[in-house]
Amino acid sequence: MNETRLNNEGITTFAQVGSWKKADIAEFDEKLNFKGRIEREEWVPQAKALAKAKAKTTSAKPVAAKKAPVKKAALIKSASAAKTATKKAAPKASVKKAAVKSTAKKVSTPDDLKLIKGVGKLIETKLAKEGITSYSQIAAWKKADVTEFDEKLSFKGRIERDDWIKQAKVLAKGGTTEFSKRAAKGDVPSSS
Repeated sequence: MNETRLNNEGITTFAQVGSWKKADIAEFDEKLNFKGRIEREEWVPQAKALAKAKAKTTSAKPVAAKKAPVKKAALIKSASAAKTATKKAAPKASVKKAAVKSTAKKVSTPDDLKLIKGVGKLIETKLAKEGITSYSQIAAWKKADVTEFDEKLSFKGRIERDDWIKQAKVLAKGGTTEFSKRAAKGDVPSSS
């Protein structure tokens, strides 16, 4: 049940939970009516350890390979599981931060983000390295996410200028945009 609730909020990977800050914990404590459970059961340290273990097992794969989603963050059960997961995963180390907002539904294969105006092959690869592989994830971005990715992608305003969020919302619902129609036909060289 909690897994489904997290998925409905766009949380589908350990990396997402592992990147939570105090504000994210407070937000999900309230949304899920947990009142401190996330911190009591040490979800963030568990998720970091599990994401790191997952990254080690998939590091031999090429970046362009399509990956199945990581097991759901809601599988994290208790504080004792956190200690076990941390011990098994290795000593503490930093985990690459993934955007907190993900997809509202399970994604087994990444979406073609190049159908969003302003996203070419290079940017799609950079987004994937940050855990962004679906239209739903971008559609769920807030101002803080836009600012974060403007900086990470060295864009300075391009996300808002090209209105990625609006495009992503349309594409996430199965719709098309003028740009996505042209890109799908191969009329946009950077999207092929």
